[in-house]
Amino acid sequence: MYRFIFGVVKTAISIPDETFERVETSVAELGISRSEFFARAAKKYLDELESESITAQINAAIDAGAVDEDLDRDVTEHGRRMLLELTADDEW
Repeated sequence: MYRFIFGVVKTAISIPDETFERVETSVAELGISRSEFFARAAKKYLDELESESITAQINAAIDAGAVDEDLDRDVTEHGRRMLLELTADDEW
């Protein structure tokens, strides 16, 4: 059962003894509560999952897009010509 207290959900979790001991050491060193430790850990993990998902979506979009090498070469060459024209009178 979840109880809501000022926008915070209270819950119980089960973790291995070794993990609990490591958490206890860390919270003592950091000077934070166990609740704060687990809240930060959960947020960081969720942020990592979201980032991985966004990266996967970007990679899928790139993989789905066919690259026309001839067009790419033509656009690059056109860009170079335009740059030369626009900077012809510039002093370097």
